[in-house]
Amino acid sequence: MRRVRFQTALAQIAFCSAVFAAPCALAATLSLDAVDQGWYRDDGRHITDNQNTLTGRLSNGQEYRSWYAFDLSSDPQDDDDQPEALSQSDAGRITGATVVFTGSNGLAGSDDQSETLQLYDVTTDADVLSSGRAGRDGFADLGTGETYGSAEYATPGRALRRTEELRLTLNEAALADLNAALETGEFEFLIGAVLSTLSNENRSEFLWAFSRIAPAARLDLEVAPIPLPAGLPLLAGALGGLWLLRRRQTKTA
Repeated sequence: MRRVRFQTALAQIAFCSAVFAAPCALAATLSLDAVDQGWYRDDGRHITDNQNTLTGRLSNGQEYRSWYAFDLSSDPQDDDDQPEALSQSDAGRITGATVVFTGSNGLAGSDDQSETLQLYDVTTDADVLSSGRAGRDGFADLGTGETYGSAEYATPGRALRRTEELRLTLNEAALADLNAALETGEFEFLIGAVLSTLSNENRSEFLWAFSRIAPAARLDLEVAPIPLPAGLPLLAGALGGLWLLRRRQTKTA
């Protein structure tokens, strides 16, 4: 009988250890609105007080690329699971990211049935972009370098249509840069956007023409829970097992 009780106690301890060894919480969510946005034209022009995020090319042959800036230290929104703003100590905890482009923000137009939106990293400082001083180098920066992901957008084909919400999941390169921005304490994360499927003809192919909504994009982050100390789950499991054993002995006494 004692042998059976001892084996039962071991089983209970193992069960409790497994329960307490599970993650202490589910991954938290954190939504950050873009704190700045705009476009650069292929001749280097940017209008500083314009929140328009036109991306693509107009019939005059001029190409536009847009950019979006996020402050990773911004306070969480009311419906976020993340209880407080991110800090340097949170580097490495961002495990997922999605950019959500606001719907009904301007017009989309193309003779084609779809266009591909490509996202890139941005090395130009946000203040330089916002001030219009980036010029042609800034335009080039918005569509070169490390790619963060792409998405196909269905365009009306020879018609104009209100833009729809577009969600684009960022890749591992973007996640690495997000965590690096936390680690260095810069907290600045920028994204450049281009239409990578532009034809060689001088015809209109664009998203977000006449857009005026600010913020034009939102960054949804998945933040991993802070892990428990290595020995704590085992200790908790052992204590739980001893408590169950004592409770069983009390009942049989």
